[in-house]
Amino acid sequence: MPEDVPLDAFDSTESGDDAEEVSDAETPDPEEFDPAVSTYDWSPAGGECAACGEVVERRWRSGGERDGSLVCPDCKEW
Repeated sequence: MPEDVPLDAFDSTESGDDAEEVSDAETPDPEEFDPAVSTYDWSPAGGECAACGEVVERRWRSGGERDGSLVCPDCKEW
């Protein structure tokens, strides 16, 4: 394809089965998914390590779990 191709060259105006499948697709329910959770936290003022209580700028989730507490690098199991 030449470099200068108009965008409408990529637009499909066919009314075939593919177009109907897209319109008939169900929208997923947001309640079915778990919200995103951070694996790392950086706080310029510092945050308390859930394991040892030390105030540090950088903390990670303990055990790599979604519900794990934020811990300092020394308490994190690497």
